Amino acid sequence: MLSLKKIKNRNIKGEVYLPVSKSILNRNLIIKALNQTLTAEDVQEGSTDVQLLYKALTQTEGEVDFKDAGTPLRLYIAYAALKGIELSITGNERLKERPIQPLLKALEQLGAEFQFLENPYQLPLKVIKSTDSKIEEVKINGSLSSQFISALMLIGPYFDQGLNIEITGDLSSAPYVYLTQFQMELAGVGVEMDEEEEAIWINKGVYKTQGRRMVESDWSAASFIFAWVALSDSAQIFLPGLKKESPQGDSMAVFLFNDFGVHAVFRPDGLTLSKKETTAETPIFDVEDVPDMFPVLLALCAIKKAKAVFMGVANLRHKESNRIEAMAENLKQCGVELKQVNNDTVELVYDEDFATPKTAYQFKSFNDHRIAMALSLFAFETDIEIDEETVVKKSYPNYWLDFNATFRAVDPGPEI
Repeated sequence: MLSLKKIKNRNIKGEVYLPVSKSILNRNLIIKALNQTLTAEDVQEGSTDVQLLYKALTQTEGEVDFKDAGTPLRLYIAYAALKGIELSITGNERLKERPIQPLLKALEQLGAEFQFLENPYQLPLKVIKSTDSKIEEVKINGSLSSQFISALMLIGPYFDQGLNIEITGDLSSAPYVYLTQFQMELAGVGVEMDEEEEAIWINKGVYKTQGRRMVESDWSAASFIFAWVALSDSAQIFLPGLKKESPQGDSMAVFLFNDFGVHAVFRPDGLTLSKKETTAETPIFDVEDVPDMFPVLLALCAIKKAKAVFMGVANLRHKESNRIEAMAENLKQCGVELKQVNNDTVELVYDEDFATPKTAYQFKSFNDHRIAMALSLFAFETDIEIDEETVVKKSYPNYWLDFNATFRAVDPGPEI
């Protein structure tokens, strides 16, 4: 149980060193495994997701357990199918529930075969036959997860003629596909995508050996610092390692938080955030391309009592938790209803008679790192408790340390 006291010091200043981007690191690990240059140094700064993928890529026997790591699992399944790695692949109960069938069906089109150890097209499973390098085309629905597309893209250069990926349905979280393209091209492989996002062509090739490069800081993690600034009275926070021309989709935070009073100025070595006048009243967000920002934006709006509308939320039901249900359950005690408009849209509705309770809010993380970090924002409103704090290790291991260090300059601050 984590207890945080109500934040009294709302004038913040300093630097916050964010974790490196796990989205970039996960893709780089697959690339390095394929060009046989993977070393332990590649994960020194990584989160638990990155550590789990590295362990899987270097494991030669037994069972590979991805616990709750969805992206590493999906990237690894494609890698294992390409290489014919016959290890048992599993995860925790939530990961077993999360969808992987479209990826497995696509790999079967490419000649792979799987043994399902419990239920068809679910974990645990084994690769029992590798992909056929002579096959040139594959078709997959892109509406459920961009990770399926990225997994196929990363193994594409190792087919005899490259790989043509035909995408049916609307492409979900498209920026993550562009991020994969960016990392592949950095490694010397040609990738083309048509303007309608209906097909991707991967050139035959071999990833080039690359020296150790500095990986950009994680924009998804940065979104929580943006929220700190939005809720502060005054702020001057520097975030090293963020780039203006970033391949990470969550760099949209610069624009999404602008109306909440967050002024962002890029420097050659990072980004400075400061507080300006707030203009947001009834914001409307489309989070289809930035799903990881839903919890933090939702919490921020709830605290500010903004009558916000969120579109593009359908796939949030398939994350580490059902993030719509998780946030809805937690917000009830705050006098906030997360009302479902339709399957893909929700809005915030407020109880006008609600008064902040004298006792602490008691929140559930639902074993979801982004839910826990989003709920921490309610310490700007009152004392809070979060049932499980260690879940942040998945993406931002030092979050509670940074939170405490930032807000204890005047007030004794949160009890960690």
